[in-house]
Amino acid sequence: MDLQNLFLIAGAVLFCFIVFCIQFIYKQIQFVLVAVNLYKKMVQQQDDMISILIEIRNQITSSKQQIEYKPIVGKNDSSTTKNRDPNSDTGDEESLEFCYHCGSKLKKTVATCPDCGKDL
Repeated sequence: MDLQNLFLIAGAVLFCFIVFCIQFIYKQIQFVLVAVNLYKKMVQQQDDMISILIEIRNQITSSKQQIEYKPIVGKNDSSTTKNRDPNSDTGDEESLEFCYHCGSKLKKTVATCPDCGKDL
């Protein structure tokens, strides 16, 4: 009966080892599936962010084009040119911005428009 008990104990140890291996493999597969799902979500969020940034860039580009090609109103008016600030020369390379109210070119450092006198 000693030999029978030894086989019984060896069988129980082997059974526990097999159950442990199956559980370990199951946990590894479960971990890989969770990691793959998180990666998919991350890639999807990255794609969404890229599309949002492209839309924002396109809106900014189109709004800049609208401002650049907008006709300037009151540019030849004598009442607006006599109040003109001599520092806001339109041929100056620094005058890259436009007045939101009248459309005239401005220096970057100007706080009020020299043509219409409104705050920017």
